[in-house]
Amino acid sequence: MQLGYGAGAIGEYPWHLDGTKPWTDQDSKAAMDCLMALDGLGINWIDTARRYGGGKSEELIGLAIRSGCLKQIITKIEVNSPEKMRKSLEESVAAIGKRPDVLLLHDPDLSSPDTPDVVRWLLKQDATRHGFSSEPSDDLARWYDLYNLTAIEFPCSITDWRAERILAHWLNGRDPILKVANRTLGGPEKKDRDIKSAMDYVLSCRAWIDMALIGTTNMEHLIECVSIFGKIREGL
Repeated sequence: MQLGYGAGAIGEYPWHLDGTKPWTDQDSKAAMDCLMALDGLGINWIDTARRYGGGKSEELIGLAIRSGCLKQIITKIEVNSPEKMRKSLEESVAAIGKRPDVLLLHDPDLSSPDTPDVVRWLLKQDATRHGFSSEPSDDLARWYDLYNLTAIEFPCSITDWRAERILAHWLNGRDPILKVANRTLGGPEKKDRDIKSAMDYVLSCRAWIDMALIGTTNMEHLIECVSIFGKIREGL
């Protein structure tokens, strides 16, 4: 298992704030510092979405990439008409400065009669892998089998075991599918033992999770998470 950077923390979830302050230049600097530190921390993936911070996340990722932060990108688009999805994807590519390596539909309605057409549209887009960013559900396996989808993102943490109960049995051993867990940790107010417990749990799921996303714009928290993750993994 490896760590990825969850850029939902940029603009959408500034966990180093109290939730009432507006986004500032200082926040942008804190986010950029984290992005530019990823190479040194051994993190090779960034997960983002057009909606994070109204485009702020992609804007800063694009700036980091132009500054030499060459990462593989996972991005998500909202389910909509083909024209609106195309526009959203074009805006993402323009902001980031490269096409995504993994392109996901964000929370598709699997009961909608329009979803098959949306999935077929997704598979025509230029990316190495395609799939869903979704809440765990029993229906997901059928869609992945039907369309040979090759990436999935889902919440999984010490406080949210739904993925283990619902997804683990069919994701275990499915190596062609890139399996990404988000919301693995809360904010920087967490104590060392809480981070360790969260990491212990996520690493216990390594048979069916390939990547755990760490989302924060607090440098100390990011470094602490990476350090604890490495120590636990070495001890396995």
